[in-house]
Amino acid sequence: MRKPFKLVFLALILMLALGACSSPSVKKESAEAVKEARTILAEQPRKPNQNSGGMEFYLPFGFKIVSKSPNNLILKKGSKTYILFVNPKEKALSDVMYKASGAQYKKLAANEKFTSQNKLGYVLIAPIKDDLNELTVGIGGSKLTTETNNANLKEEARTMMRIIHSLKVTGQK
Repeated sequence: MRKPFKLVFLALILMLALGACSSPSVKKESAEAVKEARTILAEQPRKPNQNSGGMEFYLPFGFKIVSKSPNNLILKKGSKTYILFVNPKEKALSDVMYKASGAQYKKLAANEKFTSQNKLGYVLIAPIKDDLNELTVGIGGSKLTTETNNANLKEEARTMMRIIHSLKVTGQK
């Protein structure tokens, strides 16, 4: 009689422990990422500290530019890669990049656009597998994309929106 009780109790404890260790849900974390991006867009942009290829922008500590082409930059922070794309012909309120970017995905965990300070901001989150997502944050004709897990969506959206929000196209060089 005592042994089955111990087995049930042990199984219950094991299920609770595994549930506590599971990754956060993409739905909940996506909502937090969108909220964070909206907040950053409503703030004053950071002062640019980088100038590359006719673009000025703020690049947080730890990021570096690893590759440049006329409208693209490849950024790295540790082992993580970010792709910055700029269409200088599209204005800050343009939704062309937002629509084109969203159309390339079959399924999106987040597909949000919002305006602040005469800028159209957007966040797209496309699940890749299990706990991995493609995160795209943009304003008008500029977007920044990376891959990240559910738990880091909010932090990544914040950092990426700070970079995009600070972006100024100064001319092609």
